[in-house]
Amino acid sequence: MITNNYVPNDFRAYLGSILFSVDYDFGAAETHLTESLSRNPSSALFILLLCQLYQKQIEYNTSANGDTMNEESKLGNYAQQGIELLAKKPRSSWNDGDYRYQGEFQSFLSRLEEAKLSFQKAIQLNPDLVEGRTGLGIVYQKLKKWNDALIAFEQARRLDPNDLNTRASMAEMLIELDQFNPAEEHLAFIRRITDETHLDALILSGRLYARLGDKAHENEDAVEAEGRYRAAVEFLDKALRAETYGNYSRKITPTESHTVRYLNGYCQIKQIQAREKKGNLVQRYQFAQESQRYIDKALVHFKKITESKYAHNGFEARQAVNQLNQYRKQTSPVREISTRGLKGTLVVMMAAFILIATQIVFFFRETSFVRAITQPNVACYIQPSRIQPLLKLDSAGDVKLTRFARLSFNHPDSLIARWEQLMGENVRIERAWIENADQKPERLLTEGFYGLITFASLLFIIAGLVLPELTKLKVGSIELEKTRLETITTTPSLNVSSGASATRSLK
Repeated sequence: MITNNYVPNDFRAYLGSILFSVDYDFGAAETHLTESLSRNPSSALFILLLCQLYQKQIEYNTSANGDTMNEESKLGNYAQQGIELLAKKPRSSWNDGDYRYQGEFQSFLSRLEEAKLSFQKAIQLNPDLVEGRTGLGIVYQKLKKWNDALIAFEQARRLDPNDLNTRASMAEMLIELDQFNPAEEHLAFIRRITDETHLDALILSGRLYARLGDKAHENEDAVEAEGRYRAAVEFLDKALRAETYGNYSRKITPTESHTVRYLNGYCQIKQIQAREKKGNLVQRYQFAQESQRYIDKALVHFKKITESKYAHNGFEARQAVNQLNQYRKQTSPVREISTRGLKGTLVVMMAAFILIATQIVFFFRETSFVRAITQPNVACYIQPSRIQPLLKLDSAGDVKLTRFARLSFNHPDSLIARWEQLMGENVRIERAWIENADQKPERLLTEGFYGLITFASLLFIIAGLVLPELTKLKVGSIELEKTRLETITTTPSLNVSSGASATRSLK
């Protein structure tokens, strides 16, 4: 148990720095640090840690209404208190540590040019001061002097090759300078050493691969762009797991979470917008379904941002949600493939129609309607040898039988029915009188022909499904503006080195 009686003052301050920089327990951290400062009011280090506490609290933005004025006021007061504390010491007796502390306090007060001179003076007095070089790099970072910041971080890294935070800051600078290969080398080193639990490295890896995806998309390299965006999503998904902390280097702040979610949703959409592939009808349908899943994933991330009232990219997220919802209402996998690749679709539709029609005809082949279509006419008439004796029965005024003898029918049943209608029951006809009564007509559509048509139809259906066509599937009207996205997803400097420098001094 930690008590005032048993824990040294320096260790209490160290504990406070861990609580706010890793676990974000600002209340407990403030208690420990203010108690340490009250016991040693002349400690510039304790004042610096309090400044870093309030700076981190501002970044975390724990206020219910998003107001950070109280933390900003405390930060300014303590930074000014640190400068006044150092001013009490004769300038002639200042050492490298004093100049370094002054540079830190000036940086918190946004007096960046003065901070730069202070860090340079500290380095001049002690070229091996790692904290001075990292502090100078952060100042250059805030001034957006990327090359100068990179030089300062590289010098700090050479002095302490195992400082992962410095490597992360270097990677951030290299990304800003579009020097992607060396940035990936630093980030890969951090991920390998920490087993992908270093949060800053994961966030920066997501940003790096998102930028690489944009570059590949601009160069119309669909395969490269898709792979880069997919890698970015994987890193960003891992970074979001730090919301529950677990084994990660620290928790993710709400601001970082919103930025990561927006970038994640952006990469989900860009991943399918960039894809261009040769595929058949089935593959295009599967891809359209996959696109819908990507859109659903992007919607989840964008909606998470809109749930926070004070998210700095909430407006853009709401716009993205509206566009995606509208797209989901207006499209479906069937529509996606029906308006693209008409050759395969028409072949399949025509073959399917022929197949269905053939099966219907075959199933109802014994009906008179189908038989009239599929079977040739058979000339059925009364044999002359049978009709001659009957002609004598015709009177001068009744020539029905004479006329009937001249008629032919396409089926014996039709002839018999007509005979009975004309002659009634007086004269009965026998089936043996009918010529061709027992002849079986040859069907035009035999079982073999039905089988051939069925096989051919199935063959054309398969051909239509696998017919290769160049298909570039876009996500319709979903166009998240590239310039806006770059502004939102480019997070401010992570400033991961300053906290590490201060805690290093306590060891």
